[in-house]
Amino acid sequence: ARVLVIQHNKGLLRRLATLLEHHHEFMAIDNLLSGVKQLPKVVPDVMVVGHDKKKKEGVRLLRYLRTNAIHTPVIVVLSAGGGVWQPMLM
Repeated sequence: ARVLVIQHNKGLLRRLATLLEHHHEFMAIDNLLSGVKQLPKVVPDVMVVGHDKKKKEGVRLLRYLRTNAIHTPVIVVLSAGGGVWQPMLM
């Protein structure tokens, strides 16, 4: 599967890339804007996005996808204490 990983935390981004590299074709990007710009080129089967309370990348990405009628599945990785965002991300 083609996976687009968007995660601002470079350490976590490297760990996710290590998990994916042997089983999937993937692109790892460290900021949301660059990731969104890659969507037409990459056409991922699934996206993995990090979400924290400052940058709110998960919410911002989901809004963009809904607004633009893009139906790619998204896995949102929440930071510690991020469970309060779960209802908004559903």
